[in-house]
Amino acid sequence: MAAVNLIGSYNYALVALSVLIAMFASYAALDLAGRVTAAGGWTRAGWLLGGAGAMGTGIWSMHYLGMLAFILPIPVAYHWPTVLLSEPTENGCVPSGRRECPDGCWYCEYALHRHGRHAFTGYMPV
Repeated sequence: MAAVNLIGSYNYALVALSVLIAMFASYAALDLAGRVTAAGGWTRAGWLLGGAGAMGTGIWSMHYLGMLAFILPIPVAYHWPTVLLSEPTENGCVPSGRRECPDGCWYCEYALHRHGRHAFTGYMPV
């Protein structure tokens, strides 16, 4: 069987939007991190969770927008329930300082069992 090369391209407007989202999320997270140092008690925890939520949502948004910007000559679809369910998982991983899912995470176990290696990209072959 002959190998087929797929040549992809990018929607540069979506790539630029993805970079802007990453910059704004980083700014928001760093601004909130500065407030953590000035606060104490429950207020400190609130600022910390806010910063982690801003960073996690920014990372999640930037990555999915970047994937949507990539155009291939074949149909590619995303399993949207899995994509949307991955966002709270991202916010759960960021406060722990880990980019991978924590041990015993119910979503990670379900996604790996159900979707295998494509579980954490949201990509499902058509």
